[in-house]
Amino acid sequence: MAARGRSPGLELEKVGSELFRIRGILDGFDVEIDVYFASTSRGQERCTRYRVFYGDLQLGMNLRRQRTWTKAAASLIGGDVEVDDAEFDKAFLVGADDDDAVRAFLTQPRRASVLFLLADYPELTVTDDTLSWMTKGVDESGETVAGHLQRLVEGARHLNR
Repeated sequence: MAARGRSPGLELEKVGSELFRIRGILDGFDVEIDVYFASTSRGQERCTRYRVFYGDLQLGMNLRRQRTWTKAAASLIGGDVEVDDAEFDKAFLVGADDDDAVRAFLTQPRRASVLFLLADYPELTVTDDTLSWMTKGVDESGETVAGHLQRLVEGARHLNR
């Protein structure tokens, strides 16, 4: 049963005794926050995933934070699109169906916006239609949750231009 959330346009839905989902529209973007259990090295842990849906680019784009093992895997099997921006190329592993189209889409202002978000949201992922961030645990403060969601919506706005 859905209960009305505190923010206009958002609804809170309980999906278990400790799990919930918030869905709705914020500043013109469909948004969703899920609290779910994930398996970790310490057992089951509650996690929170924030998602902002901003359209469908149809580029097959997937941006993920670059890690040592992802860079090594990409060099072996291919799949890392370089955009000739050293800071961005070092920070992100870029997958694409159309390398040239993704390079054209990732303009300097869009790259700067995503890099800015990565500083505070290290598990940031950007796909053709979604900007998402996953974190372990659950923020109890509505103000903190709203702040995260608002920053992600602002990032989606930059990608949607």
